[in-house]
Amino acid sequence: MNRLSALNITQLSTQISPDLLLHPTSIAYLQFLLSPYAQALETATTVESVINWIPEALPGIIRGTPVTTAVNDLSKLKGGLTDGPEFVALAKNIVIDELIKRLVKAVYDDVLFYKGDNVILPWDIKESMFFDDFLAQRFGVVKGDSTLPVEVVVGSSRYTHNFSEELTMGLLLYSLLSQTPLAIFVFGIPLTKDYFLDPQGNRYTKLCSNARRPEYSVQIAGVTYCFITVSFMQGFSTGASWFNDDHHRYWTNLISYEHDPSGVQVSF
Repeated sequence: MNRLSALNITQLSTQISPDLLLHPTSIAYLQFLLSPYAQALETATTVESVINWIPEALPGIIRGTPVTTAVNDLSKLKGGLTDGPEFVALAKNIVIDELIKRLVKAVYDDVLFYKGDNVILPWDIKESMFFDDFLAQRFGVVKGDSTLPVEVVVGSSRYTHNFSEELTMGLLLYSLLSQTPLAIFVFGIPLTKDYFLDPQGNRYTKLCSNARRPEYSVQIAGVTYCFITVSFMQGFSTGASWFNDDHHRYWTNLISYEHDPSGVQVSF
């Protein structure tokens, strides 16, 4: 099995928690992050070379814990460090699997509690690395920069911008309500309007009753959405501006809780 397949990544995430749901764009992000490591491992021809590669390529990220322990145990079990290709492949699989689990567990430990739901979006993965210096260093994450490259297709034109999650989701919600010819892709995977059509809700509706108090709420098409930054409204209004549409006609009761817990109506 390809260890970076959607099936394997999904199965490993359920080992962290059966309640976790990886959005397809998150699977694509994990594949993007880990493909260079999988490609580097392709050159290894012995279990010993896999063991030697770990501290060189991944200093500190997995130290000697499950990965090197499991690979060493494998070599001892088979009586040496120069076993056949099937055991070399197994050693490589151990490394990639542990990296996947390390990244997913970071999200589970550090991000989802604050997001209000159990669906992992790619921005959750990036933000979780803010709390882990080793992950941030190995994957080139700058703390505080929670944007990711987002491809937007407007009619026949394509644009790529670095967008935050909330800005992207505001844009997505506008495209749903306006039914405009606008499509969003993250790491080549469509971020579809189905996200806001889930009858169980989404993090922007669930956040309204989450332990973490939202900073803003707004009513759109009879539904209350809650969010942390004004980027959500910026995304919504940006989408409207691309089609010379007045975003004000879609929403009412924009409330800020930033300075007054009871809420203050604001304009945008």
